[in-house]
Amino acid sequence: MLTTLLSNYVATGRLVLASWQQDLKTREKALEQVSSNFTSSGKLSLPQNLMWNVIMYCVFVMALFPSTQMSQDMYRFTCLHFLAPLLVGHLTFYRYRFGSKLWTHLTPTSWVVWTSHFAAVTGVALAGLTPTAALYIAGLVVDPYLPESCRGHVHFSLQDHERSLQASVYFFWILAAVLLVTLPVWKRGYELNMSYAGKQGEESTISYPELVMDLLYQTSGAPSTVYFATLFITIVQEKFGLRVHFVHIFMAAMDGLCSNFTLQYNYNIFHELFHRIPAFYNMVHREHHMPKSIFPANSGTALWEDYAHGGFANFAAVFLFVVPFFGLQLIFGGLSFIPHTMFPWSALAHWHPLHHTAQADIYSNGVPSAIDKQRSTFYKTHAPRLKEISIMFRNMFLPDLVALAMMIFVGAIFHYGFGTGLFHLDWSSSIQTV
Repeated sequence: MLTTLLSNYVATGRLVLASWQQDLKTREKALEQVSSNFTSSGKLSLPQNLMWNVIMYCVFVMALFPSTQMSQDMYRFTCLHFLAPLLVGHLTFYRYRFGSKLWTHLTPTSWVVWTSHFAAVTGVALAGLTPTAALYIAGLVVDPYLPESCRGHVHFSLQDHERSLQASVYFFWILAAVLLVTLPVWKRGYELNMSYAGKQGEESTISYPELVMDLLYQTSGAPSTVYFATLFITIVQEKFGLRVHFVHIFMAAMDGLCSNFTLQYNYNIFHELFHRIPAFYNMVHREHHMPKSIFPANSGTALWEDYAHGGFANFAAVFLFVVPFFGLQLIFGGLSFIPHTMFPWSALAHWHPLHHTAQADIYSNGVPSAIDKQRSTFYKTHAPRLKEISIMFRNMFLPDLVALAMMIFVGAIFHYGFGTGLFHLDWSSSIQTV
């Protein structure tokens, strides 16, 4: 397993560098190496893979949670209000999709193969963590040379992080309730998106039971990204004593606000890698594409996807989670909200929902990357017509501006509607200046 891990670390590093240089030949060779490290360790059926994914994710969170030093009450909340709905929601959906004999797929042999695949995932994860770690170190190097007013670190209380995690659970289920009562709107949005892809007849429609199951499945796992990033950052701070400085927060904010540009050099590369290697896809991304439809009440990733990225999809966005509510409001209130909404109006139609509904081979989160434009069959076939339909298909930065407007709207709901969020934190005692 260690050999597999190290081989995937090196191969993924080569693949990322080749992608930055647009060296497609080297990139393909590296991809083949990553793929072989998965196939050499055995095969899993899709039900086996998905069931072990959710079971082991729950075990992972429960095992890591004590290291955060959060309260026992928060641990109970996590088990009852996040992990239990996650497990029930996912297994119910899999029974709906795969039939009543679901449990026969869980065997000791399948678990051994899953752990071998997990070692291969970990190799990729370490390659994803490397640039984040480099940015963290670069921030520490730069920090002493900044003006005193720009120096310092951020350290919020564990109670603030607990409230943020609880808010993430409530946010997604309240959002799901709103989506549920407005389901005809999103059914129309699905059908409109399928028409953009040239789909007709039964292929372009979806039933209400399917939409309901899709929505409940996605919502049950929606807090997983906030949970993973918060656990990661609190363990780093509380157990290892590392601090996130102002300069790191600035890096993360710029990374998030310019995500349609920066994701081309990180997330988009990994995203295509997931889709190109079936065993890897089933380990870290398949859950995100199990439903036919897509809703904003979702995690933006699969359960193990943030782990596979080495912390988070962006280079520096994981630093944002040092501030409770920041990741929730910035990412899921806007940056992930907009790309995962099947708008029922042509004026707001955009690229990423087509990746989910019509399986478009466009791997960027917002607008097609340079590699997408070179390689995507869907883009080459449909782009001229789609750019006539909506300005969101034509303008590279407009999706980010719409996401920013959505962040402000969601932030106002948190602040004025529920009396919580970023501006209800105790900032004065949490910001340590030089």
